Formats: sequence, structure tokens, C-alpha cells
Amino acid sequence: MVTVLDPTDRAAESTGTAANSLLGQLAKRLDAEGVRYCHWKGSFHLERVLTGEGDLDLLVDRRDVSRFEQVLGALEFKRAVDPLQPHTPSVFHYYGLEPATGSLLHLHVYYRIVTGENLLENYCLPLEELALRNVRLVDGMPVTQTDAALIFFVIRFMIKYAALVEMLLMRAAKESLQTRLASLLADGWEGSNAKLLEECLPPVPPALFRECVQALRGDAPGLRRFLLARRLRRHLRPYRRYSALTEAYLRARAVLKRGLCRLLHGSGSRKDLAAGGAVIAFIGLDASGKSTLARETRSWLGTVFRVDRHHLGKPPSAWLTLLPNLARRLVAWLAPHLRMSARQGTSEGGAKRAGLLYRLRMVMLAWDRRALAGRLHCKAANGWIVLCDRYPSAEVGAIDGASLEPPPPGVRGGLGGYLAQLENRLYRQIAPPDIVIRVVAPAGVAVERNRHRREPGKEKSDNYIAFNHRHVRLPSFKGAHTVEVNTNRSRAETVQDLRSIVWQLL
Repeated sequence: MVTVLDPTDRAAESTGTAANSLLGQLAKRLDAEGVRYCHWKGSFHLERVLTGEGDLDLLVDRRDVSRFEQVLGALEFKRAVDPLQPHTPSVFHYYGLEPATGSLLHLHVYYRIVTGENLLENYCLPLEELALRNVRLVDGMPVTQTDAALIFFVIRFMIKYAALVEMLLMRAAKESLQTRLASLLADGWEGSNAKLLEECLPPVPPALFRECVQALRGDAPGLRRFLLARRLRRHLRPYRRYSALTEAYLRARAVLKRGLCRLLHGSGSRKDLAAGGAVIAFIGLDASGKSTLARETRSWLGTVFRVDRHHLGKPPSAWLTLLPNLARRLVAWLAPHLRMSARQGTSEGGAKRAGLLYRLRMVMLAWDRRALAGRLHCKAANGWIVLCDRYPSAEVGAIDGASLEPPPPGVRGGLGGYLAQLENRLYRQIAPPDIVIRVVAPAGVAVERNRHRREPGKEKSDNYIAFNHRHVRLPSFKGAHTVEVNTNRSRAETVQDLRSIVWQLL
């Protein structure tokens, strides 16, 4: 059965449960632009898509690609890439921010139907018109009719059984697969699907298709599914993207890349934004909430993208400073009374000045911060989103900035002056962040917030927090997108505002 929906019918339906959501706005704008599209992988679960738990597999008519991408741009969708997955032309990932929930809406966009195994999509099937012309509305979204969706479902999953690695992965999802298949099987499916196959996919015999359905539907042995899958792949050979040799090479490379990535970075998310990574610095005074917002941002973006978070106020030791830092901590533990005596000395006029040991310590801290910042910028240049709790600067006296005042030009400052100049030079060599989130809060709020801290090592007196907020200044970074976030409100409101800001700037 062929069903063609008029855009006015879609618009009327799109005023349902998702009308005020990002997905509802997307459907409304696409219909207004006359874009032909549908969710082509069968079942559509609105709540899972809106909460970011599921994705929306959209097939878009290639003649409407330009208008489709303009709509995505207007709604601030961003394209993402998987660096571990072989590039598949006509298939893209887009993410958009759902304002109501703060979750990321995932669009898996197809301009042609390309399918296959999880590791390698090796078949380009000429079934776009079949999907776009056989649609029904579900919660305002055009979804492929069950008879056409059944063809896509069976071919997609049977192809996977032709590879031993995929068969092992499929065993864990067997019950879910059979449940989804049962929802697509309607009375008389054999006759309707045989007709559609003859029209749209002539190389696949209807009898073989029925055998595949029965194998997926019941408890067919793995060997039978494997043999049926191999037969199906032989009939689909005209639609193959790669030769057998190239396919084997690309599959092996994908397995090795994933294994290496899991070994080095764990099993977290692995997508990057197509626009590239970024270094995002959260700066603020004590108890302003910057560390909390950095953690919230990591848990939010880290569900999808490669995200790393570091504290640049207390960087790990570089190779050059490892032994001196260990010696300093040992001395501080054995003779804590020497700690302040190393920090300051007295000039001839009685004025206090930084002692030599303190100056050496500040130079080593600048060295470690520069080393860590350099590594983080390298990660951002390779696609990672890097979150920095605090960020160093060359501003003398600013929080996490240079601590030593260089001597005036023409004045010889001796060893102390040289160390001050060296510290300043090290800070100037640190590249600025791409985005700066200035986290601010009134002093009274910060004092009250500090009293309820539960983090070991962050306990500070009320007087210290109040003095810090009155006298310590935040640094500025030329060329960085700087936005101020006031945390003097509920945590939910602050996080929602922050997500909107970060998403716009990425």
C-alpha cells in the first residue's frame, strides 16, 4: 500500500505531544519547507528520542538536502563524526539541544539507504522511494509503513549474521530483535512484501526473504542464520560498496582502531563535532560553583562526545619538575614550619618580598601548567572537548595567574628578577582557551555555600572566602569567547542556562 502525506496533514499532526519540543519545531519547519523525509527504521518512540536515549533515523530526499540542512542550521543542530567509523557518504549524525530537558537530540540522517554491519556499512540499497512513499504519522513524525519497514529490518539484521563477530553481538539482543520483528509482522505480510520486493529489490527472491523472516522469528540455529545470511549477501552483491578484499581490510582496520581506542581511553563515547574540538575554561572565585558546573558539563556532553576534564590550578608534575616537587612535599611534611619562611624574605628597607624558594616553586608551577595546557590544546585540536577547572594567565595577581612581578625594563633584578621574568614568559606561552565561562556569585552566597561543602581539602574559613571575593580578580583572555554565568539561583536554572550557552559557542 502506498500512502503519500500532504504537508498540511503533517502540520496538523505535528501539533501533538512534541509540538513545543525541538523535534516538534523540526517537523514543523521541514513541512513548511516541503522537505520529503521519514523515520525509516520502523518503530518510533517519541519519549526515548526526546530524552536523548534513542536516535531518530531520518531518510531525506536528496533533492531536498539543501533546504533540510538550512532548517537544521536554523535550529542550531551540529554535525558530529565518529573518528573510528569508516566514512560513509550520504550518512551523517546531527545533534541538537532540547531546551526543556537539556538533553541532546540525535538525528541519524540518510540521503541514501546505506546499511550493513555495525563495523562497516557495505550495501547501498535503492529503496529510498519505497521508504518515502510508504509512510504513516506517529506523534507527528512520518514513519515508514510496516510492510516496507519489514523489508528494511530483515535485510539489515540478516546481513549482520554473515559475520562471526556480528553474530556474537546479536546474541545479546536476540529477545529485543524478536519483539521488534513481531511488531512489524501483520496479517498477509507475505503477499504484500513479495510484491514490494519484486518492484524495488528484484535480486532478492521472495522465498529467500520468507526464510530469513522465519529464521529471525523463531529459534533457528546460528549455523542456519549464518548460511541464510551468506545467501542473502550473494543476492545483494550488485549493491555492494566494496569488493570482498577491501571489505575485509576495512573491517579489520575498524576492529583494531576500536580496540586501541578502548585500551587508551576506555569504553566511553567517541564522537567529535565536525566543527572541531574546543578548550572550555571555567574560571571563578572560591565557592562560586565553577567546579560543579565543569562536572555537570562533562556528564552532559560526555554521553555523546569525547570529553576530557582537568584542573589547571593544580597540574600534575612534568618530567622536569617531578623530583623537585616530590622533594618540596617531603620537606613540607617533615618541617612544616619552614614553609612560610621559604615564601618571603625581607628587603633592606624592611619591605617583604618573595623568597628564592618561593620563586622557584612558582616557576615550577608555571612550567607544569604550561605542559598540561599544551597537552590539552593538542587534544582539542584532534576533536576533543576539553573542560578546564581554572585556567592560568600571565596577569600578575589574577587568580591562577603569574605570582611574581618582573623587574622594570633596564633594572637588573638578579636571580630573583630572572625567575620572575621566566615565570611570566612561561605563562605567556600558554595558548588562551577557546571559550571562557566566568562563574560569579555574591560573596554572601559563596560564604554560605562554603559552609556546606562536602569535598575534602576544600574547607575554607568564612573570612578567607569573603576576602577572596573582595580583593581577588579574575583574569581576562584576549580572543576567547567569554560569557558570565551567575550561580545565584537554583542549580537547575543555572545548568539549563549553561548548556544553552555552551551549545551555542561550540
